[in-house]
Amino acid sequence: MTALIAGAMLAAPALAGAAPVRSETGRDEVPPTLGWIGAESRPDGKPTTLMQVIPDVAPAAAQAHYIVYLNRRGGTYSPGGNDARINKSSIARQVVSVPAFGGSEGGWSQVMSCVTQVFAPFDIEITDTDPGSQPHIEAVVGGSPDVLGLDPTVGGVSPFTPSCGVITNSIVYIFSDLYDGDYETVCEVVAQEVAHSFGLDHEYLPSDPMTYLDYNGLKTFQDVTTPCGEFGPRPCGLPNAPVCRQTQNSFQLLRERVGIGDPPPKVAIASPANGATVPPDFTLSASATDDQGITKAELYVDGQLLDTVTDAPYLLTVSGLVEGAHQIAVRAYDAKNTGSATINVTVQLGAPAPEPVTDPGGNGADGSTIVGGCTAGGGEGGVLLAVAIFFLASRGRNGRRARRASRPLRFAPLPRRRPR
Repeated sequence: MTALIAGAMLAAPALAGAAPVRSETGRDEVPPTLGWIGAESRPDGKPTTLMQVIPDVAPAAAQAHYIVYLNRRGGTYSPGGNDARINKSSIARQVVSVPAFGGSEGGWSQVMSCVTQVFAPFDIEITDTDPGSQPHIEAVVGGSPDVLGLDPTVGGVSPFTPSCGVITNSIVYIFSDLYDGDYETVCEVVAQEVAHSFGLDHEYLPSDPMTYLDYNGLKTFQDVTTPCGEFGPRPCGLPNAPVCRQTQNSFQLLRERVGIGDPPPKVAIASPANGATVPPDFTLSASATDDQGITKAELYVDGQLLDTVTDAPYLLTVSGLVEGAHQIAVRAYDAKNTGSATINVTVQLGAPAPEPVTDPGGNGADGSTIVGGCTAGGGEGGVLLAVAIFFLASRGRNGRRARRASRPLRFAPLPRRRPR
Protein backbone atom coordinates (compact mmCIF):
# COMPACT_ATOMS: atom_id res chain seq x y z
CA MET A 1 0.00 0.00 0.00
CA THR A 2 1.25 3.46 -0.76
CA ALA A 3 2.55 5.76 1.93
CA LEU A 4 -0.41 8.06 1.35
CA ILE A 5 -1.68 9.48 4.62
CA ALA A 6 -5.46 9.14 4.72
CA GLY A 7 -6.68 12.10 6.71
CA ALA A 8 -9.93 13.99 7.01
CA MET A 9 -10.63 16.54 4.29
CA LEU A 10 -10.53 19.83 6.14
CA ALA A 11 -11.68 23.14 4.78
CA ALA A 12 -8.62 25.30 4.11
CA PRO A 13 -8.50 28.94 5.18
CA ALA A 14 -7.30 31.65 2.85
CA LEU A 15 -3.61 32.51 2.88
CA ALA A 16 -2.44 34.56 5.82
CA GLY A 17 -3.15 38.22 5.20
CA ALA A 18 -5.22 37.51 2.10
CA ALA A 19 -8.70 38.93 1.92
CA PRO A 20 -11.39 37.33 -0.25
CA VAL A 21 -12.25 39.17 -3.44
CA ARG A 22 -15.80 40.52 -3.35
CA SER A 23 -18.00 40.20 -6.37
CA GLU A 24 -20.53 42.76 -7.52
CA THR A 25 -23.12 40.87 -5.49
CA GLY A 26 -21.04 41.33 -2.34
CA ARG A 27 -20.34 37.59 -1.93
CA ASP A 28 -16.89 36.19 -1.30
CA GLU A 29 -15.26 34.76 -4.42
CA VAL A 30 -12.77 32.51 -2.59
CA PRO A 31 -14.01 28.96 -3.31
CA PRO A 32 -13.94 26.24 -0.65
CA THR A 33 -10.95 23.91 -0.54
CA LEU A 34 -11.24 20.40 0.87
CA GLY A 35 -7.53 19.73 1.22
CA TRP A 36 -4.24 19.22 -0.59
CA ILE A 37 -2.50 16.05 -1.78
CA GLY A 38 1.20 16.05 -2.58
CA ALA A 39 4.60 14.50 -1.96
CA GLU A 40 6.91 15.39 0.88
CA SER A 41 9.92 17.58 0.14
CA ARG A 42 12.79 15.52 -1.18
CA PRO A 43 16.31 15.44 0.22
CA ASP A 44 17.79 16.28 -3.17
CA GLY A 45 15.61 19.41 -3.43
CA LYS A 46 13.87 18.28 -6.66
CA PRO A 47 10.37 19.70 -7.22
CA THR A 48 7.25 17.71 -6.45
CA THR A 49 3.61 18.20 -7.51
CA LEU A 50 0.40 19.00 -5.67
CA MET A 51 -3.34 18.50 -6.15
CA GLN A 52 -5.84 20.95 -4.70
CA VAL A 53 -8.98 19.04 -3.71
CA ILE A 54 -12.09 21.05 -4.51
CA PRO A 55 -15.75 20.08 -4.20
CA ASP A 56 -17.28 18.15 -7.07
CA VAL A 57 -18.47 20.30 -9.91
CA ALA A 58 -21.41 19.68 -12.20
CA PRO A 59 -20.58 16.98 -14.76
CA ALA A 60 -19.05 18.60 -17.81
CA ALA A 61 -20.83 18.19 -21.11
CA ALA A 62 -18.72 16.50 -23.77
CA GLN A 63 -17.06 19.02 -26.06
CA ALA A 64 -16.66 18.66 -29.79
CA HIS A 65 -13.08 19.88 -29.52
CA TYR A 66 -10.77 20.40 -26.56
CA ILE A 67 -8.16 23.16 -26.36
CA VAL A 68 -5.22 23.28 -23.96
CA TYR A 69 -3.60 26.70 -23.81
CA LEU A 70 0.07 26.73 -22.78
CA ASN A 71 0.46 30.22 -21.37
CA ARG A 72 4.06 31.44 -21.49
CA ARG A 73 3.17 35.08 -20.88
CA GLY A 74 1.93 34.83 -17.29
CA GLY A 75 -0.95 36.96 -16.07
CA THR A 76 -3.09 38.08 -13.18
CA TYR A 77 -5.50 35.57 -11.60
CA SER A 78 -8.36 36.13 -9.18
CA PRO A 79 -9.94 33.70 -6.71
CA GLY A 80 -13.11 31.99 -7.84
CA GLY A 81 -14.53 28.94 -9.51
CA ASN A 82 -12.16 27.76 -12.24
CA ASP A 83 -12.72 29.65 -15.48
CA ALA A 84 -9.69 30.09 -17.73
CA ARG A 85 -11.69 32.41 -20.00
CA ILE A 86 -11.73 35.13 -17.34
CA ASN A 87 -8.64 34.18 -15.27
CA LYS A 88 -10.59 32.84 -12.27
CA SER A 89 -8.70 30.15 -10.37
CA SER A 90 -9.57 28.05 -7.34
CA ILE A 91 -5.86 27.79 -6.53
CA ALA A 92 -5.47 31.57 -6.23
CA ARG A 93 -6.45 32.59 -2.70
CA GLN A 94 -6.01 36.27 -3.50
CA VAL A 95 -5.28 38.27 -6.65
CA VAL A 96 -1.89 37.01 -7.86
CA SER A 97 0.42 37.84 -10.76
CA VAL A 98 2.32 34.92 -12.28
CA PRO A 99 5.44 35.95 -14.25
CA ALA A 100 6.17 34.91 -17.80
CA PHE A 101 8.15 31.82 -18.77
CA GLY A 102 11.78 32.61 -18.09
CA GLY A 103 13.44 30.14 -20.47
CA SER A 104 14.80 30.63 -23.96
CA GLU A 105 12.89 30.66 -27.25
CA GLY A 106 14.43 27.30 -28.05
CA GLY A 107 13.36 26.00 -24.67
CA TRP A 108 9.77 27.09 -25.23
CA SER A 109 9.83 25.44 -28.66
CA GLN A 110 10.89 22.20 -26.96
CA VAL A 111 8.09 22.45 -24.42
CA MET A 112 5.49 23.12 -27.11
CA SER A 113 6.62 20.32 -29.41
CA CYS A 114 6.95 17.85 -26.52
CA VAL A 115 3.50 18.58 -25.07
CA THR A 116 1.99 18.41 -28.56
CA GLN A 117 3.64 15.04 -29.03
CA VAL A 118 2.46 13.65 -25.70
CA PHE A 119 -1.18 14.63 -26.37
CA ALA A 120 -1.10 13.78 -30.09
CA PRO A 121 -3.17 10.55 -29.75
CA PHE A 122 -6.10 12.57 -28.38
CA ASP A 123 -8.47 15.15 -29.84
CA ILE A 124 -6.80 18.00 -27.98
CA GLU A 125 -5.43 21.11 -29.61
CA ILE A 126 -2.23 22.37 -27.98
CA THR A 127 -1.70 26.09 -28.53
CA ASP A 128 0.26 28.99 -27.04
CA THR A 129 -2.18 31.53 -28.45
CA ASP A 130 -4.82 32.62 -25.93
CA PRO A 131 -8.21 31.17 -27.00
CA GLY A 132 -10.00 34.04 -25.25
CA SER A 133 -13.66 33.27 -24.62
CA GLN A 134 -13.48 29.78 -26.15
CA PRO A 135 -13.70 26.97 -23.57
CA HIS A 136 -10.21 25.72 -22.72
CA ILE A 137 -7.90 24.42 -20.04
CA GLU A 138 -5.02 26.78 -19.30
CA ALA A 139 -1.56 25.60 -18.22
CA VAL A 140 0.37 28.58 -16.87
CA VAL A 141 4.09 27.84 -17.37
CA GLY A 142 6.40 30.19 -15.49
CA GLY A 143 7.52 31.58 -12.18
CA SER A 144 7.89 29.82 -8.84
CA PRO A 145 5.37 28.47 -6.32
CA ASP A 146 5.72 31.32 -3.84
CA VAL A 147 3.59 33.56 -6.07
CA LEU A 148 0.65 31.35 -5.08
CA GLY A 149 1.76 30.92 -1.47
CA LEU A 150 2.81 27.31 -2.02
CA ASP A 151 5.72 25.36 -0.58
CA PRO A 152 8.95 26.18 -2.47
CA THR A 153 9.34 22.53 -3.52
CA VAL A 154 6.07 22.45 -5.50
CA GLY A 155 6.74 22.27 -9.24
CA GLY A 156 3.15 21.97 -10.42
CA VAL A 157 -0.41 22.10 -9.13
CA SER A 158 -3.88 21.34 -10.47
CA PRO A 159 -7.38 21.25 -8.98
CA PHE A 160 -8.92 17.80 -8.56
CA THR A 161 -12.34 16.57 -7.45
CA PRO A 162 -13.30 13.62 -5.19
CA SER A 163 -15.21 12.04 -8.08
CA CYS A 164 -12.19 12.30 -10.44
CA GLY A 165 -14.31 14.37 -12.82
CA VAL A 166 -13.46 16.76 -15.65
CA ILE A 167 -12.97 20.36 -14.49
CA THR A 168 -14.12 22.52 -17.37
CA ASN A 169 -12.00 25.63 -18.03
CA SER A 170 -9.54 24.61 -15.33
CA ILE A 171 -6.33 26.57 -14.68
CA VAL A 172 -3.20 24.60 -13.71
CA TYR A 173 0.27 25.91 -12.90
CA ILE A 174 3.74 24.63 -13.79
CA PHE A 175 6.52 26.52 -12.02
CA SER A 176 9.20 26.23 -14.69
CA ASP A 177 11.76 28.31 -12.76
CA LEU A 178 12.33 25.26 -10.55
CA TYR A 179 13.41 22.99 -13.43
CA ASP A 180 16.58 24.85 -14.47
CA GLY A 181 16.18 24.35 -18.23
CA ASP A 182 15.04 20.70 -18.03
CA TYR A 183 12.32 21.24 -20.60
CA GLU A 184 11.44 17.57 -20.98
CA THR A 185 10.49 17.45 -17.32
CA VAL A 186 8.51 20.69 -17.71
CA CYS A 187 6.63 18.94 -20.53
CA GLU A 188 5.89 15.92 -18.33
CA VAL A 189 4.64 18.11 -15.49
CA VAL A 190 2.37 19.97 -17.94
CA ALA A 191 0.97 16.61 -19.08
CA GLN A 192 0.31 15.48 -15.50
CA GLU A 193 -1.34 18.69 -14.33
CA VAL A 194 -3.54 18.99 -17.43
CA ALA A 195 -4.57 15.33 -17.13
CA HIS A 196 -5.55 15.88 -13.48
CA SER A 197 -8.10 18.41 -14.73
CA PHE A 198 -9.44 15.69 -17.04
CA GLY A 199 -9.90 13.53 -13.92
CA LEU A 200 -6.82 11.29 -14.11
CA ASP A 201 -5.21 10.20 -10.85
CA HIS A 202 -1.53 9.36 -10.25
CA GLU A 203 -0.43 6.00 -11.64
CA TYR A 204 1.99 3.42 -10.33
CA LEU A 205 3.67 3.13 -13.73
CA PRO A 206 7.09 4.72 -14.35
CA SER A 207 6.68 5.35 -18.10
CA ASP A 208 3.44 7.34 -17.74
CA PRO A 209 3.38 11.11 -16.98
CA MET A 210 0.84 10.43 -14.20
CA THR A 211 3.57 8.73 -12.16
CA TYR A 212 5.83 9.85 -9.32
CA LEU A 213 8.36 7.15 -10.24
CA ASP A 214 11.63 7.74 -12.06
CA TYR A 215 11.92 6.78 -15.74
CA ASN A 216 14.79 7.11 -18.21
CA GLY A 217 13.00 8.59 -21.21
CA LEU A 218 10.05 10.76 -22.15
CA LYS A 219 6.92 9.75 -20.27
CA THR A 220 3.85 9.32 -22.47
CA PHE A 221 0.31 8.15 -21.76
CA GLN A 222 0.45 4.36 -21.80
CA ASP A 223 -2.25 1.99 -23.05
CA VAL A 224 -1.73 -0.13 -19.94
CA THR A 225 -4.16 -0.91 -17.14
CA THR A 226 -2.34 -0.33 -13.87
CA PRO A 227 -3.05 0.53 -10.22
CA CYS A 228 -3.12 4.14 -9.21
CA GLY A 229 -0.62 5.29 -6.63
CA GLU A 230 2.49 7.30 -5.98
CA PHE A 231 5.14 5.07 -4.36
CA GLY A 232 2.93 1.99 -4.07
CA PRO A 233 -0.29 0.68 -5.64
CA ARG A 234 -3.74 1.78 -4.46
CA PRO A 235 -7.26 2.22 -5.91
CA CYS A 236 -7.90 5.44 -7.82
CA GLY A 237 -9.34 8.34 -5.87
CA LEU A 238 -8.74 10.43 -2.77
CA PRO A 239 -8.45 9.44 0.88
CA ASN A 240 -11.77 9.29 2.71
CA ALA A 241 -13.65 9.58 -0.58
CA PRO A 242 -15.40 6.97 -2.72
CA VAL A 243 -13.09 5.00 -5.01
CA CYS A 244 -13.24 6.44 -8.54
CA ARG A 245 -11.99 3.24 -10.17
CA GLN A 246 -9.91 0.25 -9.09
CA THR A 247 -7.31 0.70 -11.82
CA GLN A 248 -6.54 3.26 -14.51
CA ASN A 249 -5.54 3.21 -18.16
CA SER A 250 -4.53 6.81 -18.81
CA PHE A 251 -4.49 6.37 -22.58
CA GLN A 252 -7.97 4.89 -22.83
CA LEU A 253 -9.44 7.20 -20.18
CA LEU A 254 -8.25 10.29 -22.04
CA ARG A 255 -9.58 8.92 -25.33
CA GLU A 256 -12.92 8.22 -23.67
CA ARG A 257 -13.15 11.75 -22.29
CA VAL A 258 -11.72 13.84 -25.14
CA GLY A 259 -11.78 11.64 -28.25
CA ILE A 260 -9.22 10.28 -30.69
CA GLY A 261 -6.65 12.54 -32.35
CA ASP A 262 -4.82 12.37 -35.65
CA PRO A 263 -1.66 10.23 -35.61
CA PRO A 264 1.61 12.16 -35.43
CA PRO A 265 4.39 11.92 -38.02
CA LYS A 266 6.61 8.87 -37.88
CA VAL A 267 10.28 9.78 -37.62
CA ALA A 268 13.40 7.62 -37.87
CA ILE A 269 17.12 8.29 -37.75
CA ALA A 270 18.90 5.83 -40.02
CA SER A 271 22.50 7.02 -39.69
CA PRO A 272 24.36 7.13 -37.40
CA ALA A 273 22.98 4.30 -35.30
CA ASN A 274 21.87 4.86 -31.75
CA GLY A 275 24.86 4.50 -29.45
CA ALA A 276 27.40 4.89 -32.26
CA THR A 277 30.87 6.32 -31.77
CA VAL A 278 31.39 9.01 -34.40
CA PRO A 279 34.04 11.57 -35.36
CA PRO A 280 33.51 15.30 -34.79
CA ASP A 281 32.23 15.60 -38.40
CA PHE A 282 29.55 13.27 -39.76
CA THR A 283 26.28 13.17 -41.69
CA LEU A 284 22.94 12.41 -40.04
CA SER A 285 20.23 10.81 -42.19
CA ALA A 286 16.59 10.80 -41.11
CA SER A 287 13.11 10.27 -42.54
CA ALA A 288 9.64 11.46 -41.64
CA THR A 289 6.29 10.23 -42.98
CA ASP A 290 2.75 11.42 -42.35
CA ASP A 291 -0.58 11.02 -44.12
CA GLN A 292 -1.12 14.80 -44.04
CA GLY A 293 2.39 15.81 -45.07
CA ILE A 294 5.31 17.24 -43.12
CA THR A 295 5.29 21.00 -42.56
CA LYS A 296 8.74 21.30 -40.96
CA ALA A 297 11.45 19.41 -39.14
CA GLU A 298 13.52 20.72 -36.24
CA LEU A 299 17.03 19.62 -35.31
CA TYR A 300 18.22 19.50 -31.70
CA VAL A 301 21.62 18.69 -30.21
CA ASP A 302 21.85 18.25 -26.45
CA GLY A 303 18.40 19.79 -26.05
CA GLN A 304 19.22 22.94 -27.99
CA LEU A 305 17.27 23.90 -31.12
CA LEU A 306 19.83 24.23 -33.90
CA ASP A 307 17.87 24.53 -37.12
CA THR A 308 14.42 24.34 -38.72
CA VAL A 309 13.97 22.91 -42.21
CA THR A 310 10.87 23.09 -44.40
CA ASP A 311 11.95 21.52 -47.71
CA ALA A 312 13.20 18.06 -48.54
CA PRO A 313 15.67 16.60 -49.14
CA TYR A 314 18.37 18.21 -46.97
CA LEU A 315 22.02 17.14 -46.87
CA LEU A 316 24.04 19.16 -44.38
CA THR A 317 27.25 18.31 -42.60
CA VAL A 318 27.86 18.04 -38.88
CA SER A 319 31.08 19.82 -38.05
CA GLY A 320 32.98 20.75 -34.91
CA LEU A 321 31.51 18.56 -32.17
CA VAL A 322 33.80 18.11 -29.18
CA GLU A 323 34.60 14.71 -27.77
CA GLY A 324 32.10 13.17 -25.42
CA ALA A 325 28.43 12.21 -25.24
CA HIS A 326 25.79 14.05 -27.27
CA GLN A 327 22.06 13.63 -27.83
CA ILE A 328 20.62 14.37 -31.27
CA ALA A 329 16.90 14.63 -32.00
CA VAL A 330 14.84 15.21 -35.14
CA ARG A 331 11.27 16.45 -34.63
CA ALA A 332 8.84 16.51 -37.53
CA TYR A 333 5.49 18.31 -37.64
CA ASP A 334 2.28 17.93 -39.57
CA ALA A 335 -0.47 20.54 -39.35
CA LYS A 336 -1.28 19.56 -35.75
CA ASN A 337 1.06 16.96 -34.29
CA THR A 338 4.72 16.24 -33.65
CA GLY A 339 6.74 13.07 -34.05
CA SER A 340 10.35 12.67 -33.04
CA ALA A 341 13.35 10.36 -33.04
CA THR A 342 16.32 10.61 -30.70
CA ILE A 343 19.75 8.99 -30.69
CA ASN A 344 22.75 9.22 -28.41
CA VAL A 345 26.24 9.28 -29.88
CA THR A 346 29.78 9.51 -28.52
CA VAL A 347 32.19 11.76 -30.35
CA GLN A 348 35.76 10.46 -30.49
CA LEU A 349 38.68 11.73 -32.53
CA GLY A 350 39.70 9.20 -35.17
CA ALA A 351 36.43 7.26 -35.10
CA PRO A 352 35.19 6.12 -38.52
CA ALA A 353 32.49 8.30 -40.05
CA PRO A 354 29.07 6.63 -40.44
CA GLU A 355 27.93 6.09 -44.00
CA PRO A 356 25.10 8.45 -44.99
CA VAL A 357 21.87 6.68 -45.91
CA THR A 358 20.34 8.19 -49.03
CA ASP A 359 17.05 6.28 -48.56
CA PRO A 360 16.59 5.89 -44.79
CA GLY A 361 13.07 4.46 -45.08
CA GLY A 362 11.56 5.23 -41.70
CA ASN A 363 11.04 1.91 -39.92
CA GLY A 364 13.35 2.73 -37.04
CA ALA A 365 15.36 -0.47 -37.36
CA ASP A 366 18.50 1.37 -36.31
CA GLY A 367 17.37 1.34 -32.69
CA SER A 368 16.52 5.02 -32.42
CA THR A 369 13.67 6.08 -30.18
CA ILE A 370 10.66 6.69 -32.40
CA VAL A 371 7.53 8.48 -31.25
CA GLY A 372 4.62 8.53 -33.66
CA GLY A 373 1.96 6.21 -34.95
CA CYS A 374 1.47 6.91 -38.63
CA THR A 375 2.05 4.01 -41.01
CA ALA A 376 5.11 4.64 -43.15
CA GLY A 377 5.25 4.58 -46.90
CA GLY A 378 2.97 5.09 -49.84
CA GLY A 379 0.98 8.21 -48.97
CA GLU A 380 1.18 11.71 -50.38
CA GLY A 381 2.70 12.89 -47.14
CA GLY A 382 5.69 10.57 -47.31
CA VAL A 383 8.61 12.96 -47.10
CA LEU A 384 12.28 12.05 -47.00
CA LEU A 385 14.40 14.18 -44.75
CA ALA A 386 18.11 13.51 -45.08
CA VAL A 387 19.31 15.81 -42.37
CA ALA A 388 22.58 16.83 -40.79
CA ILE A 389 23.66 19.72 -38.63
CA PHE A 390 26.28 22.34 -39.48
CA PHE A 391 28.85 23.47 -36.90
CA LEU A 392 27.24 22.46 -33.65
CA ALA A 393 28.24 23.92 -30.33
CA SER A 394 28.61 21.21 -27.73
CA ARG A 395 26.52 21.28 -24.64
CA GLY A 396 26.87 17.75 -23.38
CA ARG A 397 23.80 16.40 -21.74
CA ASN A 398 25.20 13.76 -19.47
CA GLY A 399 22.05 11.78 -18.91
CA ARG A 400 18.77 12.92 -17.51
CA ARG A 401 18.79 14.08 -13.97
CA ALA A 402 17.49 11.63 -11.43
CA ARG A 403 14.01 12.65 -10.41
CA ARG A 404 11.13 11.76 -8.23
CA ALA A 405 12.91 10.06 -5.34
CA SER A 406 10.59 8.02 -3.14
CA ARG A 407 9.20 9.93 -0.16
CA PRO A 408 5.87 9.63 1.64
CA LEU A 409 2.94 11.75 0.56
CA ARG A 410 1.28 14.31 2.76
CA PHE A 411 -2.34 15.26 3.13
CA ALA A 412 -2.49 18.72 4.67
CA PRO A 413 -5.15 21.40 5.00
CA LEU A 414 -2.94 24.05 3.39
CA PRO A 415 0.49 24.20 1.74
CA ARG A 416 3.25 25.91 3.66
CA ARG A 417 4.51 29.35 2.69
CA ARG A 418 8.11 30.03 1.87
CA PRO A 419 9.89 31.32 4.99
CA ARG A 420 10.56 35.04 4.85
